[in-house]
Amino acid sequence: MISGMISNAFPEFHRCYPDIQLTLVENHSEDLIQLLARKKLDMAVLVRNGNELDGTERTFELLVSQPRLIVVSKKNPLAQLSNANNALDHPQYLDIHLLANQKLIAGRQGQKIYADITRMVKERKIPIHSFLETQSIETMVSFTLQDYGVSFIPAFYLRRFSHLQELVFFYSNHPELQWALTLEFCSHELTPPERRFTDILKKVCQY
Repeated sequence: MISGMISNAFPEFHRCYPDIQLTLVENHSEDLIQLLARKKLDMAVLVRNGNELDGTERTFELLVSQPRLIVVSKKNPLAQLSNANNALDHPQYLDIHLLANQKLIAGRQGQKIYADITRMVKERKIPIHSFLETQSIETMVSFTLQDYGVSFIPAFYLRRFSHLQELVFFYSNHPELQWALTLEFCSHELTPPERRFTDILKKVCQY
């Protein structure tokens, strides 16, 4: 989804700078960070958690920032903690220790979400039943609808799915559950084309 969103910014950018060629590279966040450090990329769209926004030394622009919602099926016992107003735009607070003994759906090894969620439960010493590894957001939503486990998905991704009325949404203030999409740069001073691309991408992210 992120790659598609980035490519949506290309046409307007090319109208402004027809002589500049853009090349899109897809990879995990950690690999993109290494490419930036080695100056193999001019910029990268990266997923960050709440702790990392304060820790990065690179120049970056914040594209989107919102909680990673804790999402469960209405069949899950945690759903009993919700009220009648619960919805994607009205999630309720959940103590993350209530995730104890749940099956968690949090991407797969090598993905940013997997690293963040496994770190969170380890640091908070939350006993987990198991992790169900998935490749895509689509699979995470499908498995959650079927009550295979609890998933962690920003509303940014969820809005395009149907059957959301079958799900219950919670949030937590834990840093690992704060999600941000950033545009990070190899250099500290943005060139006019980089500034223009940033403005276009911010606009695309609002849709």
